[in-house]
Amino acid sequence: MGSNDTNGVRTPLPRGARLAPRAAAPGPAAAPPAAPASPAPVASPGVPVRFPWKPEYGLGDERIDGQHRMLLDLANLLCDAIRRGKGRAVVMNAFNALRLYTNTHFRDEEAHFAQIGSPLLDAHRREHGTLLRELNALAADDVADRPAQAADALERWVETRLVAHMKIEDQEAQRSGTARG
Repeated sequence: MGSNDTNGVRTPLPRGARLAPRAAAPGPAAAPPAAPASPAPVASPGVPVRFPWKPEYGLGDERIDGQHRMLLDLANLLCDAIRRGKGRAVVMNAFNALRLYTNTHFRDEEAHFAQIGSPLLDAHRREHGTLLRELNALAADDVADRPAQAADALERWVETRLVAHMKIEDQEAQRSGTARG
């Protein structure tokens, strides 16, 4: 279907796109929408979540904490896909999703630490670079062609590097910025 632009001409929408509902007429303000619930783990039903979210990972910033949860969910999804032999395309898509989201998260987290004035920002940026190089090196091991080794390496990286980073470096950077404010 299509939509009408300001001249009344119908323009096609991309395949699968939906029109947004029209805005309500002016009147009494509606109640604000409820806050979204924490994302549910994305691992397959019946499979234990390998990397659960724990309160001690939280920084107290809703956006960054939500991104940390998503990183763990994506790691769970990838490990589940590898362990269940979901096939090269599924595994590589899951791995690329984790890599892309990690890049996005690190950029957002660095902006957050800059905003709160953390004196540890430069060291944090360097650590993010190291973590990204390590994650990219896991791709060099071709997670789809050597699944058992790749799953083991990924689990070790998430536990010993990513989770440790959330618990130690992220917490220190948050405290150092918050203490200055």
